[in-house]
Amino acid sequence: MKDIQDAEVLEEKTLIKPEFKEEINAEIIGTAKIEDNIKKVKEYAIKVKEYYTGVVFTAVTKEDAVKEKADINKFKKQVEDFRKQIVSKYNEPIKLFEDTAKETEKLLKETYNLINVQVKAFDDEQLEKVREKIESYFNEYAQSKNIDFVNFSQMNISVTKGLLTSTGNLTKKVQDQINEFVDRCAKDVDLINTLEHKEEILIEYKKNLKSAESIALVMDRYKQLEEMKQEKESAKEQVINDEEMLKKIDSLSAPKVQRQDEIVLLAFEFIGPKESAKIVANTLKSIEGKYRQLRKVEDHYE
Repeated sequence: MKDIQDAEVLEEKTLIKPEFKEEINAEIIGTAKIEDNIKKVKEYAIKVKEYYTGVVFTAVTKEDAVKEKADINKFKKQVEDFRKQIVSKYNEPIKLFEDTAKETEKLLKETYNLINVQVKAFDDEQLEKVREKIESYFNEYAQSKNIDFVNFSQMNISVTKGLLTSTGNLTKKVQDQINEFVDRCAKDVDLINTLEHKEEILIEYKKNLKSAESIALVMDRYKQLEEMKQEKESAKEQVINDEEMLKKIDSLSAPKVQRQDEIVLLAFEFIGPKESAKIVANTLKSIEGKYRQLRKVEDHYE
């Protein structure tokens, strides 16, 4: 029973936000008055200094000066001690104020950062809900137009709370923007589907969503390929023509040149059987040329 009562007390406990309604203020009220006779001591010191500036030292004055020196050093120590004591006491409220102010500044900064983080986290959460609602509408409308390759981020719309109405619905302005964007993409796709090389053009279009640029890019690519093909075929035909020309040149027979044999003089002597001599003589008669008998021999054959 006691646990139940404690739980009820915890449920009833609510956070109460503290408030500070005063104007922040800090000022020095009056100036503390210091009662002292330091000025008299100062006047004494001036006079003693002047006295010893003009005194002529003797044994008597020297003994008195030694005693005076000790008193002056004691007075200096007393003045120094009072100075430090009074300044320290006077600075106590200043030091207290300075420390309190610095601690307060630190706490205010920490509080600001804490609240700022929470506010930003809440705003980010709300903006994410706005983004989800807009993307849901975008995807649904794109699907109805059979455009499945675009996404909301390609519209480059800055997501703000102003894209929703007070009732949490999309404003007509952002709906019109989405409809116009998707409709333009659908129209571009319809145009591309009527063209040659539509598959390649569509690939390029999906990269930049610019129909004219994508069409020109692909058409120019095929134009270059066709030019390369024609250059290759032209070079091939030229090789064939060159080969045929060489064959024709080889097939042409060179004109026959009648060469005239060189006229020579041949003298020889034959020694052998008569029958063989007859054969030699008859052979010489049958070939082109002239021959004659160099000297007459016995039983020779003409």
